[in-house]
Amino acid sequence: MWFYVDKSREQRGPVSVDELKALLARDEITKRSYIWQEGRAEWTRLEDLASELGIKLIAPPPTPAATMVMQRAPMQPIPAAAPPAPMPAPVAAPPPAFQAPPAAAAPAFAPPQAYQAAPPHVIPMPQAAPPQPAYPQAPAAFPPYAAAPVRSGSNKWVGMLFSVLAFGFAVAYIFRDQIPALVDFRAKRALESIVNDLEPARSEVKQVFEAKSTCPGKDLALEAEITSDVFEDYTYGEMDTGSECGIQIDLPKDHPLKPIAGSRVLFVLRDGAWLCGMSAPAKYLPAKCDQIEIE
Repeated sequence: MWFYVDKSREQRGPVSVDELKALLARDEITKRSYIWQEGRAEWTRLEDLASELGIKLIAPPPTPAATMVMQRAPMQPIPAAAPPAPMPAPVAAPPPAFQAPPAAAAPAFAPPQAYQAAPPHVIPMPQAAPPQPAYPQAPAAFPPYAAAPVRSGSNKWVGMLFSVLAFGFAVAYIFRDQIPALVDFRAKRALESIVNDLEPARSEVKQVFEAKSTCPGKDLALEAEITSDVFEDYTYGEMDTGSECGIQIDLPKDHPLKPIAGSRVLFVLRDGAWLCGMSAPAKYLPAKCDQIEIE
């Protein structure tokens, strides 16, 4: 049985060889139509298989000579695919989708252009130069701008100023423990850093007290790691006055900052809030750190 492609480029079939002959006789297909049979690798034109199928093709009558010869682009041969493996099932497989080669586009012919004569060559005539004024040109109203030279002395003064400032900072750093204003500033900053450095410890003490109703101490050590440049050791536990938790720091008497040397810093957890107190002079105390009186 055979499948074929009719003039409307639709795939039809299956039909027998006799039906192919009848279709050819009724001009429903031509010798250029593609046909395919199960077992064949690709579609083939009918004229290429006419002798094999026993179909006699009648040559068309000659056409009168045309005034213009049209050339068709050569058709690229369809590459032959590898023969498919035999199918064990007796049912015929559906034919592959037919793809006809693209039709060659007719060449475009441009109509001949009308003849145009070239314009005559014109030789330009020399012209007289414009007359020059008899009077001299007036000078410009303003002379051209000239940039003033850069004074190298200004860079020298800037360098000297930076040198003086750098020398002043170096002297202030060396004698920072002898300048009263600088000593007071460093002392207040040191006490502020103590409050900030102990924030992890205060947070953990409050969490433990709220969870277990007891203050961390010897039997319940804190896990918070405290690092500070002002102090080395601190103590924590239950206050002697009752069930309040406290954190205490005693600065050594030989502390480099003399105004706060030997001072005590105390934090007390009372009614769920931390209170702060310091024995240092009032001018060094951080904000809200005078809530507890310390002798």
